[in-house]
Amino acid sequence: MKKEWFWRGGIYLSGMMIIALGITFNTKSGLGISPMTSAQYALAYALNAPFSTTVFFVYMVMVFMQIAIKGKDKSWYDLLQIPSSMLFTSFLRWFETLVHIPCHTFVERLMIALIGSILVGIGFAMMVDMKLVPNPPDGLIFVVSEATKKDLGLWKNIFDITFVILAGMIDLLSCGHLRSIGIGTILAMVLTGRVVALTNRLFQEKMLRKAGMCPAGS
Repeated sequence: MKKEWFWRGGIYLSGMMIIALGITFNTKSGLGISPMTSAQYALAYALNAPFSTTVFFVYMVMVFMQIAIKGKDKSWYDLLQIPSSMLFTSFLRWFETLVHIPCHTFVERLMIALIGSILVGIGFAMMVDMKLVPNPPDGLIFVVSEATKKDLGLWKNIFDITFVILAGMIDLLSCGHLRSIGIGTILAMVLTGRVVALTNRLFQEKMLRKAGMCPAGS
């Protein structure tokens, strides 16, 4: 049992690190990043603040929104998203300073954005499959979906569009042009789900077995 939990926690944390690395690649490309982090990225530039700091701030808002929506159904488990977010933004801050990628041409920047989107998809699959603590954006989308009895995919699309609009507004107000959204944002929207599906097809069963999460006899 201890060995299985070691694998489960290890896969979860590895997925978290891979997501942080993927987001860092996206930011370094300068072609825009995934919708759910685009507003934080725009806010970081507008306030001249570290990107990891604005991500953590928005994540905390999302955690407390979940608690407010759940009302009497809230639990201590919801608060585990706080230390999880602290760890994630620490990884993000670390990669921000560690990763230096020279991007001299548009093709190079596009390749970096592509790699970033692929990494985010792989890491997301690893984290979700372990069924531990959700990241705050996914947790909030799930809670809103449950509260409204509407499709999870619908709310995912609504949140993505809302954050892209917010990022665009912040960019235009702070610098007069779009800086946080671009072709990299489109790549992230198109690729992430496909990469998650492919990762699960190739590795999900192996990961679940290592984590002791496969049904007996399977």
